[in-house]
Amino acid sequence: MGLLAKRPSVKGMCRKCGQKVLTTSEFETECRNAGFVKDAFTGKFKVPIGRSTKFKDNPAARQTQYNRIEEHRGYQCNGCGSVYCLNCLYTSARNHPSGGKACPKCGSTFKHYE
Repeated sequence: MGLLAKRPSVKGMCRKCGQKVLTTSEFETECRNAGFVKDAFTGKFKVPIGRSTKFKDNPAARQTQYNRIEEHRGYQCNGCGSVYCLNCLYTSARNHPSGGKACPKCGSTFKHYE
């Protein structure tokens, strides 16, 4: 099914793949449950420094875990309201002239799905 194919609009589901997407709150909860902490300065999640974590000294495992969570984070189009997961945007959406990805349905930009 192509990105522009008609998929029933279901709240909390990616328009392209149909999988559940994470709201910002759910994404943050998943990150915290996986042992990441939110940097107060940047707002991004990272592995805590100076504390024992379940990742030990394996940066590849840390990055893989974070990527798995982030792939399911939802992004909502500012124009038409369509929701996509990050994985589908990275693999299927075109670049927007102002940066980031363009909505496959209407060409607008995205915000985090709330």
